[in-house]
Amino acid sequence: IFEEQNGRMSATELLLAWPLSRSICRSDSMIVFDQGLDIWVWCGTFATLNSRSWAILKAEELLQSTNRPKEYSIVWVMEDTELPYFSAQFVDWKEQSRWESLIDAVQREKKVKIKEHEKRIRGEEKMVQRVRKEEEKAIRKGNDASQPDERSHKSSTSAA
Repeated sequence: IFEEQNGRMSATELLLAWPLSRSICRSDSMIVFDQGLDIWVWCGTFATLNSRSWAILKAEELLQSTNRPKEYSIVWVMEDTELPYFSAQFVDWKEQSRWESLIDAVQREKKVKIKEHEKRIRGEEKMVQRVRKEEEKAIRKGNDASQPDERSHKSSTSAA
């Protein structure tokens, strides 16, 4: 954890501090932690420029000292924009991040649109069924009109 106190940088090392607690993420500090794959640099909203510089330098040193493959990287995370993968590293990070809230809102909106679409389709299907029934009725009526009436046919044959 990097903080500036009285104009001087203060670094606190939390070795083997797993599981992590959200309480270490204070708005006036920076946190660098090695997650195993990537190195995370969390930046508090009110962290000074000096502490930000120190944190990124330490993260780069850590990345180089561990001889990791190039695929691994330093992940910069700003306070209140934490991704679910980041917040999952903390045992007591219960509230949803803005990303999770956004994802939930988008999913809810999609469900509403899907329901509206399904309702519209059902309405269109009913309308098509009604039109087909009316067409079938008209066809039957037309067929009935084109066939001569049997009574008139019998009366014309008996008269002859």
